[in-house]
Parts: sequence; structure tokens; C-alpha cells
Amino acid sequence: MFSKRLFGILLPVLSINFVTASPTRSTCFGPIHWEECQDNAPGSTIQCASYRVPLDYARPEIGSATIALTRVPSPMTPRLGTIFQFQGGPGGSGTQLVKEIASGVARLADGLYDVVGWDPRGINQTSPKLTCGFQSLEEQQGFFNGTIINDGIEAHGNFTDESDLHRFFSTLNQTDSILRRFGQKCIEDNGSFLKYLGTTAVVRDIVSMADCLEGPDNPINYYGISYGTVIGTYLVNMFPKRVGRVVIDGVVDAVTWATEPTYKETIHFPLGFLNNRVILAVIHDADVALKGFTDLCAQAGPANCSFATPGATGASLFQDIGDLIDTAYDRHKAGLSTLSAIDVRAVIYSTLSNPTTWDQVLVPSLISIRNSLTNQSTTNITDIMSMKKALTLAKLMQTRPSTIDPSLQAALAIGVIPCLDSIDQGNVTTKQVYDEMVRITQTISPFFGEVIGTPLTLLFNCHLFPVRAVERFTGPFNAKLENPILVIGNKGDPKTPFQNAKKIADMLGPSAGLLEQDGFGHTSLAEVSECTLGVIATYLVTGQLPESGQVCSVSQTLFPPNGLPLAAAS
Repeated sequence: MFSKRLFGILLPVLSINFVTASPTRSTCFGPIHWEECQDNAPGSTIQCASYRVPLDYARPEIGSATIALTRVPSPMTPRLGTIFQFQGGPGGSGTQLVKEIASGVARLADGLYDVVGWDPRGINQTSPKLTCGFQSLEEQQGFFNGTIINDGIEAHGNFTDESDLHRFFSTLNQTDSILRRFGQKCIEDNGSFLKYLGTTAVVRDIVSMADCLEGPDNPINYYGISYGTVIGTYLVNMFPKRVGRVVIDGVVDAVTWATEPTYKETIHFPLGFLNNRVILAVIHDADVALKGFTDLCAQAGPANCSFATPGATGASLFQDIGDLIDTAYDRHKAGLSTLSAIDVRAVIYSTLSNPTTWDQVLVPSLISIRNSLTNQSTTNITDIMSMKKALTLAKLMQTRPSTIDPSLQAALAIGVIPCLDSIDQGNVTTKQVYDEMVRITQTISPFFGEVIGTPLTLLFNCHLFPVRAVERFTGPFNAKLENPILVIGNKGDPKTPFQNAKKIADMLGPSAGLLEQDGFGHTSLAEVSECTLGVIATYLVTGQLPESGQVCSVSQTLFPPNGLPLAAAS
């Protein structure tokens, strides 16, 4: 519904403001030569290329990296240019993303753009690669085996039990030691180029690629999802005069990312806003998403959501899940089960991002866990553990479990790139990091606070990571942009709360339009919303922003065939 008819209606108002100042010095090191990708399916038009960029744009003689690119070319004449697209991570594969979903973005924009994805420095097909001395993901996991970084934090309830706290803090020296060893391994293996990775360098690579593909005086168009919104926020503030059509969806708080210690992934709102509460920038809405699941499951009833029991309410199912976690904790502690509380938390948290799979993935997982803990079946605990591992790795990729296969670079990048981007963290200690983990669990997310800082993510290691990027962008983040951007947030997003989107849009003022989607899951793509798709399509083609305060509902039910319409989580 957004293709030729929309194009015919909107063509007269097509416009992107072009920079009218004196010609800009090009940073193109091209040209970029496109060829048909070797792994194309029959009839595919996807093209591949490689592009050599300097490690340091200020000193090109130091060395170079080779960036892998993919493109879905526009069939239209005239066209609006190139739109760069990136999702996930850090550590996600932009080349793979284009192969999977760029055709959808192209259709949204009436085919008026070439859609280009790329693998950032250190990742996937780009070289050199980030490895930190490991040959495989399994070897990296083995390095952290027996530590809370790999095994997780086992805690009862919301982490107030004194014995749990004592056991947790007794691992402090072990964690401190292995994080130092990890940093040293990265230096020993990747020290020659490690400091040239990071988000600021990625932004300069985008500008360089845009200079080659469209010319240095033309606007840069970008569509960023999840960690891709950090790239997008950096891009528009570093190069405000080059901004064309830019969409960021599932917004990570780039201001905190760039200016706060990573162990305090929080938003400090001004006095009077939200009662001056401090809100975790990663996981604040995870419990909201879980409540959305239990409310909808109860409404659908046992016939359509088999985790529900007759007469169950959303509140009772929410309590049932809490009881499952506590039962897993008790049985694991007593040596009666290999399934731990952190296993249950991780499986649930990882599935919250994809509500359209709740009936196919989350519900069967909960039933299997419930049956195994009450000895009602011979459920294979190994299967549940394998699911936990797969879903945790999917979380690292910030994408759907059925798409991009995880890799060593993906697992490493989510622990390394934030550190390279981060401010110097001075005298921060591992004890402070531990204290913050406890605070998060006790006050922000009783269900999932233990999950975000440990299994494989290394989210809180940057105080001990020995390298920072040569160039780090730290703001300002309120630039006046040549063209306004579109900022999208999902109401019940377990990874990027809507407050992040509002914060970035508010800082940009008239240079941004904000759209809220009244749904659950990670980014607006988690559920189909014809309203949201229409807003994006109109913006990409015409630059028209949504009305102030606009909220888009979703267009599907989550527990077919007879599930009730999506209900708001309260």
C-alpha cells in the first residue's frame, strides 16, 4: 500500500535540502566497484563490494581497513540517493542485514533509494577482525567459564538475600582478575588496530562511503536500529549539515553511551522530569514487557495461551513466573536440578524482544520449565539450556533468533566497542560495578537485573579495559540539523525504553520528530503496525514528520487464532 500509489501522490513534494556552502573536501578513497554477490539466490539483485578506508582519517598513512558492503540498487529514475542501514550489536553484520530485510526498506521508500549495508570495522567480512586472541566463540566462553561473566548471577527474588549478596561479592576479586586478563589478551592480539575501532570511526566510514557513492556535497541518508541508533545519533551531531533522511528506531541512549561510565548505564533526567528519577537506559521496560505478556496471555486464556490456567489474571501469571524463578533457585541450590534461576531469567528475557513468537517460543519454554521444576514430565533440561544459550547469543546480536548466526566478533564487540567509545573511567572499581548491579536488581528490574550484566555481555567491564579509541565523540548532541530526523520508540521495549527515544528527540528539538508505537518488543519492527510503516514511508519519500505526540497502534494479535487485541501494559 506504500508503493507506486504513494509515489504518485507524493512525487511533487520530493525534496531534501542540499548543502549550499562552498564545496566540501571529499573523504572518498574509492571508487567502490559493485558486483553480483557470489551467494545470491536466483533472481537476486543484491550487489557486493569492498572498500578500503584509513584506520585514522587524520593520519591515513598509518594503515587501512577493508570494509565489506552489500547493496540493493534502486530501480527508479530519478532516485533519491543511497540510504545506509545498520542494526544490532555492536557486532551485528550490516551486509547480512541488507540481504535479509533491506528489500522491505526499499519497498517502504518506493524503491527510490539504493539501500546499503556494511560490516563495521573488526566485524564479520570486514578486515582486520576483532578476535582478542580467541579462535572461536566456544574458546571465548571457555576463557570465562566458572565466572559470573559466563555463568551469571544466581539470586533469589530481587537480590536482597544476604547469603546471595555474600556469595556474589565473594567473586569480586576473580572478576577483577579475569577482566584484566581479557583486556590484556585483546591488546596482545589486536593492539595494532584496536584503538581505531569504535562508533566515531564507523561514522567517518559512512561519510567516506557516502562521498564515494553520492558526492561530498550531498545529504547522507541513514536507517539505524538498536545499536545502529548510536551510530545515527553520532552521525547527525558530528555532521549536521550532511543530514538527509535519517530514521533511528529502538533508541540506545547515545548521550549516556558517550559521556557516562558504562557500568552506570543510566539516564539522569533534569529536576522535575519524571520526579527526577534515575532510570536504567537498558532494561527499564523489561518488566513492563513481561507484564504485557502475562496480561495478554491471561486475556487469551488457556485455549490460545497454554501457559495460562483457568481463571488466571495477568497479575497471577506474573506472580507464577516469579515463583518459577524462585523454585528454580531453591532446587538448584539444593542440588535437585541443573536448571538455575539465572537460566530461567535469561530464557524469558531473551524472548521478550520478539512478541510475535511468544506463543511459539516463550509459552512452550515456560511450560517446559514449569513441568521440569514440578516433576510433571521428563523434560530434557539440556534442551532448555541450549535454548538459553541460543537466545542469549541472539541478544548479543540485538536481532531475531532465526536470522543472523552469532559469531566470535559479535560476542566480543558488545564488550569491546562500548569500552572504546567510553570516557576514561578513572578510579572506578569492580566493587562499584557490583554495587550498581545490586541496585539495578533491587530497584529497577527485580526479574531481569541479574541478566544484563553477566552472561557473555561484558557490559560492565570497561573500567578495566585498557584501550580507548583514538577519536571519541562526546557531544554536543543538540545540533541544528540540515533536515529533521525521525525518532521511533516502542512502548514496552525490554532493551531500549521509550524514554531513550524521547530524550534524543527532545535534545534535537525542532530537528527531530518523535513517534511512539503502542506495542511490545525490541524496536517498532517487533510487531506489525501499518500506522508506523506509513509514517516511515511518508518520511523517507517526502521528509514529512509525524504529528507532535502521535502514537501508532499495532495491527496484529499475539495469541492467534482468537487472542484479544493488544492491550496496553500498565
